[in-house]
Amino acid sequence: MIDFNQIQAQLSAFGLYQSEVLLRKNQQLGEAIRIWRACPDTVSLEDFPEPKKKELIARPISPLAEVVSPVPRPAVVTVVATDGSQVFPDHHIEPACYLVQISHIAFQYGTSERALMRAHAELRYRNQDAKEFGYSEDNIRADWVSAVRDVRELAALLQLSAGVQVSERPIVALSDGTLIRWMLSELKNEALQQAVLKHYRAVLDQFKEAAIPLASYISQPNTTEVRNLLARVGGVSLETLNDRHIFAEVLQAGERSALFASSSHVLKEYGPAQQIVFFYLQVPNRGGHSEVARVELPMWVAQHPAWVSLIHSVILDQAEKGNGYPIALSEAHEKAVIRQHERDIFYRLLDKQLLETGLGHLVISRKQAAKNRPVV
Repeated sequence: MIDFNQIQAQLSAFGLYQSEVLLRKNQQLGEAIRIWRACPDTVSLEDFPEPKKKELIARPISPLAEVVSPVPRPAVVTVVATDGSQVFPDHHIEPACYLVQISHIAFQYGTSERALMRAHAELRYRNQDAKEFGYSEDNIRADWVSAVRDVRELAALLQLSAGVQVSERPIVALSDGTLIRWMLSELKNEALQQAVLKHYRAVLDQFKEAAIPLASYISQPNTTEVRNLLARVGGVSLETLNDRHIFAEVLQAGERSALFASSSHVLKEYGPAQQIVFFYLQVPNRGGHSEVARVELPMWVAQHPAWVSLIHSVILDQAEKGNGYPIALSEAHEKAVIRQHERDIFYRLLDKQLLETGLGHLVISRKQAAKNRPVV
């Protein structure tokens, strides 16, 4: 139990520090907006000094200070979304395996067709991962499970989109989170990184071949690529800001920013058409508040202005239906999530299967067994 008397003085010091940070942040925000408004439509970074430290700097692919209002959403449109969750391998339990669950959500607006809402669970273990990806680690690590789940989510989104697509009807495929697989660096294994990227890129290519516009939605983003661009152009420090702070000031409700190409080093492994482009969107909700979201899309989608406008209008409509967050993604999360009691049932079923196969019970560490015992 926390003794709050012990930290009261620390809380006071923290409050003072936060006041100083807010003052510096407001000063830098004013400077950032001044630079943003003064920027020419086209910016060449070669005209400005190199930054003192290596930072990701956005590359504008439309006029930097552009602000775009939404067009009306098509009367009839298909919106699909997926999300995933997992039961990570438990190092207190043998044999090692994990569970990945992917949701499938499809809404047909402007028609009488029923919504599709389901989830698919997949039990995976080391032998499968070795055959599919060349996985050779002794243990199944949590970062590996997350990488596999990401690939499965995108593949499921493609399969779902193709399955519900109606000829001549607009469609938008929505993913939660970034399309930039920067987190693969956590695998610390280049061969595995390349194996996962190969699968991921193959799915991106299939989206392009099927002409299904794909976009991802990032709520409350902490990215700084546009901030770093403005800092370099203006020759100033903007270290207290991130991109959403800036666009919260320059965008009105429903408006989106210019299109920017990301400079993430991971994208060197993507093909030219797969380079990830993003824009920021001021997303209102019914309470009168708003949130700046980051929307990412592959370059081949960004090169179709009608698709960008479609994604813009569909996301706003989805957010209105979901009170500030796209309802298809919200439903996808609810369908995908694996709760604690379901995890417990999974391990009981696994234990039963091993026993029926003649392999005995699951091996559970003494530490985990002690945790499972009720405490009086």
